[in-house]
Amino acid sequence: MKNKKSKKIIYTITSSAAVFVLGFGIILGTNRLNNNQVQNDTHYGISDLQDIKNNKESLKTELNIYRVSSLISSDMDVKIDNYNQKMPQEIWKEILEEFKVTNGISYEDFTNKIPEKFMYCNFYTISTRGYKDNNLFNEYRKHDYVFEYRKDNDGEIIIALCKEEEPLRDYFFEFKGKKSKIGNTELEISQYNNKYMATFKFDNVYYDIETTNITENELLELLQSILTENTNKNTPAEDKDVGVKEQTNEDINTDYPEYYGGKYVDNNGNNVIWICEDNTTNRKEICKFLGIIESKTTFKTAKYSYNYLEELQNKISKKMIDKEFTFVTKSAVMEDNNNIKVTVISNNESDLNKIKTLDTIGGAIDIEYNTNSSVKKDLLVEKK
Repeated sequence: MKNKKSKKIIYTITSSAAVFVLGFGIILGTNRLNNNQVQNDTHYGISDLQDIKNNKESLKTELNIYRVSSLISSDMDVKIDNYNQKMPQEIWKEILEEFKVTNGISYEDFTNKIPEKFMYCNFYTISTRGYKDNNLFNEYRKHDYVFEYRKDNDGEIIIALCKEEEPLRDYFFEFKGKKSKIGNTELEISQYNNKYMATFKFDNVYYDIETTNITENELLELLQSILTENTNKNTPAEDKDVGVKEQTNEDINTDYPEYYGGKYVDNNGNNVIWICEDNTTNRKEICKFLGIIESKTTFKTAKYSYNYLEELQNKISKKMIDKEFTFVTKSAVMEDNNNIKVTVISNNESDLNKIKTLDTIGGAIDIEYNTNSSVKKDLLVEKK
């Protein structure tokens, strides 16, 4: 893997441990790949980027984007473990402590660096087979800690951290461009179609960032946020009218009520809550439960409870783990849309029916058909 410069896995996300062997050609929905490398090394020059969110002194930036014409896939045997606060608290606390010890930054401080326009979706680890008692491939060891964020419906950010070496990927290419620089940190920044890839080392930790459908300015804002020392973006703010401090649902041990459909932050930085039974009592109770302020929250009527979506997501994940859904490459709960988004590489009706049967209500799954460069979206029909 090192010889090929294999990097971060972005193949799938599941709600429990799984082992995947990633094969040739199924990467990011690209065309069949070849080894041509005809790029344009674009130099944008030096500029001062203002950190709008934190109002800090701007970082001097030299941006060079290496245009990549093709990618090459690689095979690797890995295990993916997904973590969230609904798992047993001793496991959640253990992984947070492990993350802090390994990377030299707490989970909260890292997530607070990410611009608020990007909605947190997943946190998982990627493990590779390690060595024990001189026996090759005897056990798995954690290699990467990975965060996934989304913006609106299509924007996506995947950030992988590794202490020992560059994070893993299921594809690679040879970087031949000029390095960029933000502050005192050198970066390799590349672009392939609607994706940006950035790799760098900061505070003795290797980073690999990949974005999809994110603008260049948003990429720079993200990089500058990570490469600064500020960690107070989401410091709880005191509400003078109520006399309480606001905190996010990530700080709470969650056991969601059935009328709760999910929560996200809109482009203006305001909380938006999906609620199945919208009434005064439920609004007050869910805000109290999540530790947020009702007067600063927008409510939308939800069709599906968060518990239902999570249960459905777990069913899909298990099918993926058991290799019953080999045609599914990605599945995730989309709290901003109150549904589940599933990416498939098959348009076979019998395959799609296998997904439909899991949705007992109907209409909760948004299917994205992705093979070669063709993309087709389908919303499963609600059951009568």
